[in-house]
Amino acid sequence: MWNNKKKASLGGLTAMALAMGTTSALALEIQVGDTTVGLYGYARLNMAYSFDQDAGSANEGYFGDIERSEDKVGDQFQASATQSRIGFRTSTPVEGSTLYTVIEGDF
Repeated sequence: MWNNKKKASLGGLTAMALAMGTTSALALEIQVGDTTVGLYGYARLNMAYSFDQDAGSANEGYFGDIERSEDKVGDQFQASATQSRIGFRTSTPVEGSTLYTVIEGDF
């Protein structure tokens, strides 16, 4: 049975996850002559918290256990940042058209 401390903890984690989930990807653009140069990307953070229960497949992947105190035996907090992307793009006007270049890396 959950006590008030665990309920407050769950509420805080939920609020933090929602706030981070609504953040857009970072993008930066500058003008170099006629060319617009852009740099963009993101990193995805996964978090899971278990209250004395087996979380099952939610904990699969590249999760690393975070040490917990002895008074919380059974509770688990796990986190990973296993997906990210960085990209570079340009757009240049050329004889009435626009030449686009995009290079992306996922890791």
